[in-house]
Amino acid sequence: MNSSAALLDSWRAGILRRTLRLGPGRRIFLDRSLRTPLWFLLSLCLNGFLVWRFPEFSFYAVPLLLGVPHLLASFRYGWGEPRAWKGYAGITLVFGMTLALGANPAWALGAMVITLLGMLAQRQRVRWIPAAVGLACIGYGFHLDSYKTALTLAILHNFVAFAFWFRSIRSEGERRGAILALGLTGLACVAVSTLPVIGPLSGISWNLAGLPADRFGVAFVRIFLLTQSLHYFVWLKAIPDQHAPTQIPVSFRSAFREDRRWFGSFIHAGVAVLLIGFLLWAYGVDRESARRAYVHLAAYHGFAELAFLVGVSRRGGA
Repeated sequence: MNSSAALLDSWRAGILRRTLRLGPGRRIFLDRSLRTPLWFLLSLCLNGFLVWRFPEFSFYAVPLLLGVPHLLASFRYGWGEPRAWKGYAGITLVFGMTLALGANPAWALGAMVITLLGMLAQRQRVRWIPAAVGLACIGYGFHLDSYKTALTLAILHNFVAFAFWFRSIRSEGERRGAILALGLTGLACVAVSTLPVIGPLSGISWNLAGLPADRFGVAFVRIFLLTQSLHYFVWLKAIPDQHAPTQIPVSFRSAFREDRRWFGSFIHAGVAVLLIGFLLWAYGVDRESARRAYVHLAAYHGFAELAFLVGVSRRGGA
């Protein structure tokens, strides 16, 4: 993994040597309020094109490549403290893998409860009223119609990343960039839902939670795939950039070492094994079952993100 990070750093160094010679290139590189929205726009254009022309790539490859690393990032920047993570990692992985083996996603409600209790155990200040309201609304939704509730949460979960992005912003310029990114995401969702159907998207619509391959099913899948890809960008690029000590983004090797220090070598190695395992499962055995297992695992993480969002008023001890 460290050698892969070194290779990425060498590629980035070559690109920077060429682009920083240009005046605008240097200014953008040294200013997070310009750099992050620009990267977001490029990601939006690329992923919008993939969702339209190559939906199978967005459906299978993107989550299996970026899903596990983004889980790591969401716990690091959502939870906020290494000492809290270390006491919580075992419960997290056991509960998540239970869902990955096929448990009903409605059981992920327990993830919110466990997360909130974990926050309390780590002496973090918990906002119990919004947390209780969130739990009650989700539970009531599953009681009325678990299918529609699961579909709604699948879309909303992708927008939770933007809330954490806003929470980590340091300046007004960065806030304007995040608002622009959120607005462009909304416009892109409308745009991709109206594009003509190409290739195998109707089959993908059927595969995603049993949606029929009608106009609504295709539009839903496109919006889900686009927002899923963008929420990976937010967790893996936008939010870590906000936590960087300087305006200059950290190298891949530095980020790798910091992640290993933050989580500990055992958890970090376990996540690497999980990522490689999903890829081998997908491309050596069956990509559909591998993706389904990842989605069940991510269902836990989505509920934990909601708990982070509604439960914590500030980082640190109460």
